[in-house]
Amino acid sequence: MEVLVVPIIQNDRVISTIQIEIQLETTQSREQGLNKQMPKLTDAFVTDLRSYIPRVLRDRSDVDTEGLKKRLAIIGERAIGKGIFD
Repeated sequence: MEVLVVPIIQNDRVISTIQIEIQLETTQSREQGLNKQMPKLTDAFVTDLRSYIPRVLRDRSDVDTEGLKKRLAIIGERAIGKGIFD
């Protein structure tokens, strides 16, 4: 998956950007279907992360990667259906 660029917006201005590299693992039988869904999945991830990341960084200086992984799996399932993410 390409690196996701998430803008951090404050007062209607982009004050920073965060780049997140996500590695998806799937079976060969699911790969073609996942590739077709990638634009929808990417949009769902970026849409969620635009609001999630700034909220997390208000209280912390880093992001819990395990929590983020679980969150993205839920977002992915909502976007393209269950059975893709383990």
